[in-house]
Amino acid sequence: MKRRVLPAAVLALGLSAPAPGASPPIDPAQAFSQWRWIGLLPETATTCPQVPEAVDPGIPGEPTEATASLPPAKSALQPWTTRRLIPGSGGVLGRFCVYEYDVGEPVDPDAVARLQSLVPGQLLRVEQDRMAVAGSGVLGAQLWPGLEQLFYRQTGRLGAGGAAPWPALPPAGSVRLAVLDTHPTAERAPELITACSPHGYSLIHMARALLCDGPGPCLATITSRLALAYKDFDRDLRLADHRDEVNGGFVGLIGELAEAIGREVRAAQRNDPGSRLVLNVSAGWDPAFGGLEARVDDMPLAVQAVYRALEEASCQGAVVIAAAGNKSCGPQAPCGPLLPAA
Repeated sequence: MKRRVLPAAVLALGLSAPAPGASPPIDPAQAFSQWRWIGLLPETATTCPQVPEAVDPGIPGEPTEATASLPPAKSALQPWTTRRLIPGSGGVLGRFCVYEYDVGEPVDPDAVARLQSLVPGQLLRVEQDRMAVAGSGVLGAQLWPGLEQLFYRQTGRLGAGGAAPWPALPPAGSVRLAVLDTHPTAERAPELITACSPHGYSLIHMARALLCDGPGPCLATITSRLALAYKDFDRDLRLADHRDEVNGGFVGLIGELAEAIGREVRAAQRNDPGSRLVLNVSAGWDPAFGGLEARVDDMPLAVQAVYRALEEASCQGAVVIAAAGNKSCGPQAPCGPLLPAA
């Protein structure tokens, strides 16, 4: 089967080793979100359809016991929010819709049935997003210094300081490097904060050491885009404190990885229109959750959206760097390659 990760370099930018006490294998049955679904529009559709409201058994015009305590924006009659997966996208990528259950309670099976009723009339397919995205294993404090220097030597650099100059580099500012990982989104010069997970922090640290260690400006504009925002994941219930956009998270959703790629491509076009974009995607998912199908159209929708977002990025001239290994959790216990790079 032919590779589908477009003209992309496959490189583990962040050398990593599984930390002691790595996450246990994920039960596949618990990895499919009941509160976030991805829908696919027909080619002729222009808007994402709304989920039909539930029938209110109460007196018309008066709140029921089920709706009286809910925020004004949402009620038990319509708990779903609807939007395009990537605002402003067109073509195949513009046909993906997101449906999120926003009540803050376990998902009502009747609400899911109403969502699924959009198929086949208004949506071609609608499927659960899945929590199968995870950053590489965290580096142990004792291993990090040696592995960091090993990585610099592999790149031809002797260390973060006093290294030999890079040969034949592009002018400063002509490259935009975006790290899509656990680090909070920052358009310029991400702060090296101690986030929930140090993985994104580590990658940005190494990028700065390699690109900003000489006199003058950095050789690339370094940005970060949060792709792994969840500190906790419950397939049946989403609470406000499960997701942390300020400090980042540990895991993510495949559909949100597609969103991060699409949003970064648009941010690069808007803020650095003359620069070449490099996307560092140090995240992935177990092939058990999809991605090995012969055709992209046959993949699960969340997985399909990632490949469509990568395809768009490649068509815009971006170079995609994706880590292919370092699996520390998944449906099967043994370590192995991860998608989308593997």
